[in-house]
Amino acid sequence: MSDPLTKAQRAFIPIQEKGDLPAAVTLARSVVTGALLSGNFDDDVNGLAASLAGQVEPEPKHDDVVWSVFCEQLMAALAMGIAIGQLVHPDVFKTGRAR
Repeated sequence: MSDPLTKAQRAFIPIQEKGDLPAAVTLARSVVTGALLSGNFDDDVNGLAASLAGQVEPEPKHDDVVWSVFCEQLMAALAMGIAIGQLVHPDVFKTGRAR
């Protein structure tokens, strides 16, 4: 039986449970870098969060599940936003400002 989660999604689970934003950003940077370099970057907000937190179920059955999923997606989106900002910041492209 194959695991439906990607390597990044499996790695995100303990990071999200700890609330470790720096580790989440580091993971997001690797996902974004890979996507940018392969030409598979999709700027869909839901797709970016899902690359870390997985797809959202259409209708979670319990309020505690809804809150949990919301928190996971929010942390994934925040990490992705920071990672993208770090990787494609305009200062990176200025003369003498290479990272």
